[in-house]
Amino acid sequence: MKRPSASSTTRRETGSPREPAASAQRLALLAFAAAVAVILGAAHFSFKYFSGRVIQNAQENLLAIARLKSAQIGMLIGEKMRDGRM
Repeated sequence: MKRPSASSTTRRETGSPREPAASAQRLALLAFAAAVAVILGAAHFSFKYFSGRVIQNAQENLLAIARLKSAQIGMLIGEKMRDGRM
């Protein structure tokens, strides 16, 4: 009878040859999931931060436009009143 070689007995003792590949695959999947979680977290906080700044900037712009328009209307009314006195 043929005796099993040392490499074949080692495989039987440590498990199937696919175990290291499955472990590496699990590790890669875990690393990918962690990267996705970090990216999603960063995107969420960036969105909250920048959306607040965009709203604040829009409000400031609208306030400036309203002030300029009211000054323009005030000047127009004053001009019309002066024209009516002549």
